[in-house]
Amino acid sequence: MIQRPDRIALCFFSTDDQKVKLQLEQMSGIEDLYQLEIWSRADIGNAPYFSFSQLVNEAVVATDSEFMVFINPKSEVSLDAVKGIIDDLCNGFCWVGKQSFGFFGATKELYRHVGLMDEHYLGGEYEDDDFGLRLKMFGKAIKWEFDYHNYLYTDSPLGKFRGSSKSYFNTKWKQPEHDLYVFNEHLPKPKGLPLKFQTPRPDISESWLDWEHTVSDDVSHVWQRANRATFTEIPLKEVRDRATLRIKVADGKLRVEFDCETPTLISFQMALARRGGELPATTRIDLTSNKWYEQEFSKELERFPYEFRVYHDGSPVFYDRWVKVTYTNAINFGLSIYTYDL
Repeated sequence: MIQRPDRIALCFFSTDDQKVKLQLEQMSGIEDLYQLEIWSRADIGNAPYFSFSQLVNEAVVATDSEFMVFINPKSEVSLDAVKGIIDDLCNGFCWVGKQSFGFFGATKELYRHVGLMDEHYLGGEYEDDDFGLRLKMFGKAIKWEFDYHNYLYTDSPLGKFRGSSKSYFNTKWKQPEHDLYVFNEHLPKPKGLPLKFQTPRPDISESWLDWEHTVSDDVSHVWQRANRATFTEIPLKEVRDRATLRIKVADGKLRVEFDCETPTLISFQMALARRGGELPATTRIDLTSNKWYEQEFSKELERFPYEFRVYHDGSPVFYDRWVKVTYTNAINFGLSIYTYDL
C-alpha cells in the first residue's frame, strides 16, 4: 500500500464543454479530496484524433500528475468511483477500470514500464484488446470492471479509417492456437513517455501485486481475452503473396470471397457512398484466407453506389469511393499481400 496522492489529473475525452461540466458535477466534492489538474479535449479546439490511443496518450503526456483518471463522454461517473480508482491504484493494482476503457485510472509509472497505447489502431477498435494483452504479459495485478448500467452505448460513425484495426491486431498478435499469442517483434514498438516523465517511481511499482491477484467482474469481452491469454515465442517470417477478393450478388445474397495461399486476414467494409460513408451498409467483414461471407442483399439495393474499403495489417490495400454492385457482374480485386507468418 502506498500513500494516497494529494494531486490527480482528470482527463475528459468529450468535445462538449457542457458534458465535461456535467461530469465534474457528478463528482461534486472531489476538489476537497485532491488538488485537481484538468485536461479536457473540449479545451483544445476539438483537435482531430485518428485513434483512441492517440487521445489517451496525449492526455498522459500533457498532464504533470502521476495519478490519472480518464473519462469517456459516454460514462456516468461519481465521486465514490473516482475515490475507488485512486484507492485501488494505491493498493496493489497497476491499472483500474470502472467501465473498462470508458472510465479508468493508471499512473505514469505503468506507462514507464509497458509504454503508451498503440496508435496504429486507427479509427477505433482493438486498442483496448491490445493493451489488455500487454497488461497480461506484464504480469501485474489489475482491477477490471465494466459497470455497463452507467455506460451509454451509441453507434459510432464509419470514419475514414474504420475497419483497419482488426487486420493490424491480427498481424501484431499471431495465434498459433486459440488463446495462445505470439507477439510480432517486427512491428514498431508503442511510444514511451517523454524524457521529463521518465524518472521512475519504485514506491509505486514495488507495490504492485502479481497477476494472480487480479480482480474482475468478468463482464468485458476484452478482459476475457486478456485473462485467457498465454504467450509463446516463435520466430515469424516475412511473406509476400498475391490474393483475390471477389464480390458478387446472386439469389438475393451478397457474397464476398477471399482467395490467398498464405494464411492471413483482411477486413472488408462496404458503406453507402450516397451517405458519405457515415453508416455501413454491411457490418465489417473479417475474412481469413480461402473463406467466404454471405448476407442478404435485395435487388433494390443495386441502384446505390457503394464505398469499398479493404484493410490488411492495419493498412488500406484497396479503396474505391464509387462502386456499383449488380446481379449481373462479379467484381474482382487483385491484392498484394505482405505479412508475417508462423
